[in-house]
Amino acid sequence: MRTKAELTRMMDREAGKLEALVDIRDILADIAGALTQLVAQNDFAKEEPCTTTK
Repeated sequence: MRTKAELTRMMDREAGKLEALVDIRDILADIAGALTQLVAQNDFAKEEPCTTTK
């Protein structure tokens, strides 16, 4: 049977892993947002320019 201190260390280690996963998720969300903006800008740049008649 594990001691209270061992169980606490295990829980702390698992909590640290969970925090790291949350950080990774946040970073991936930021990257996805940036990529979405880049695609939108690229699509906008590809549109035909407005022309005026003389």
